[in-house]
Amino acid sequence: MKLKTHLEFDLVAIESEDRLSLLLELTAPPAPKGKERAPSALQVVLDRSGSMGGGRLAAAQGALDRLVGRLDPRDQLGVVCFDDEVSVVVPSGPVADKAEIRRRVRSIG
Repeated sequence: MKLKTHLEFDLVAIESEDRLSLLLELTAPPAPKGKERAPSALQVVLDRSGSMGGGRLAAAQGALDRLVGRLDPRDQLGVVCFDDEVSVVVPSGPVADKAEIRRRVRSIG
């Protein structure tokens, strides 16, 4: 596994009590030749409440967009979002129409 970290800011004060976001990027080694990856089944639950302001929701949507780009039609994906109510954004099913999934994810807000 390869791990990369990305902080929200380049510099952070040593004695600061501010919150910041950290993106972890994990990359698995390539699958052995001749071995096909088993299909994945993923359910994403996304907070769209006021606490996701300040770019947090946009960052989560961007991460979800990148995830969709890595999935193939054999994979299953569902997306639910919540604030004071819960909504099914993408019903659980095969990743057949990536453009439609991305459009629905962008509409969260």
